[in-house]
Amino acid sequence: MILSGLILLTYFPNSFAQENSGTPSVTALIYHRFGEKNIPSTNVRLEQFEAHLDLIKAENISPVSARDLNDFLAGRTVLADKSTIVTIDDAYYSVLTEAWPRLKRAGIPLILFVATDAIDQNLTGYLTWNEIRVLVADGVEIGHHGAGHIHMIDEGLDEAQDDILRASARFEAELGFVPKYFAYPYGEYDRVLSGLIQNLGFDLAFAQYSGAIGPESDPYSLPRFAINERYGESSRFRDIIDARAWPLDRISPADTVISKADFTSGIEFMIEKPLPDMELIACYPSHQTEPAEIRKLENGIFRIELQTPFPRGRNRINCTLPAGDGRWYWWGWFFYVP
Repeated sequence: MILSGLILLTYFPNSFAQENSGTPSVTALIYHRFGEKNIPSTNVRLEQFEAHLDLIKAENISPVSARDLNDFLAGRTVLADKSTIVTIDDAYYSVLTEAWPRLKRAGIPLILFVATDAIDQNLTGYLTWNEIRVLVADGVEIGHHGAGHIHMIDEGLDEAQDDILRASARFEAELGFVPKYFAYPYGEYDRVLSGLIQNLGFDLAFAQYSGAIGPESDPYSLPRFAINERYGESSRFRDIIDARAWPLDRISPADTVISKADFTSGIEFMIEKPLPDMELIACYPSHQTEPAEIRKLENGIFRIELQTPFPRGRNRINCTLPAGDGRWYWWGWFFYVP
């Protein structure tokens, strides 16, 4: 049985690419470890990382800070056509010894998302509070990653809030402030959790699925491209930093948490502004080895047909479309099956 997701895309004859060629796009990068070759799934080799920094310079990518991105999404500033923000999760020691010195020399800002329990417990391989204070004094932005790095959707909203507030108290005690930018542990979020993050006063929240950020992006579900040894080669990295934002409207299911029953009713989104060459769309579900089949229906509607339903846990769909000049429109979405 084929379970079909509907992707609804309305478009018109005029050229979106020509009208929006100057629309800024920001690619958020997520790293974890540097030069820790015994953990390749979350590590990037130092020669890979140095090549990334060289490409950012060679491709004329504008590095931006979390504050710059916040001002951009709030409409208070304009960014360069191709911009990137470097984020690092979990506060491993190699951030201090390997990543930050290289980023600082390259003039690239950094936001480091810290989960406080690992620091409090003095776990091997993590930074200490004193070392984090050194980084803050040297210009590193600190982000909020909760306390226990828990699976917040599974644990429930009350437990998630307790975890966040416990971490906030530790940030206040150790650093004298509570970070204004949040990263969901494991990239897992839903509509209720993102609402909590907004209500707690955070300015931005980052997830972990592929896609470029544009002026219409939701500040509380921002995509980030995960970088590790396997996905850290220069050819892929160049495609990432050159990606164009793809503004969408009316995604259904509206929430990221879905059941198999929800899935059989369809996955839909509508694009508010038209794109040319829609027949060249390619979509890649994370649980399939081949791209999904896409059928063009009437009135600009496209259907993505998946061969199997999403499995339990974290799932993603990535869709790309040529944007000209060797660049790609790149849209992704996160789904979670309890």
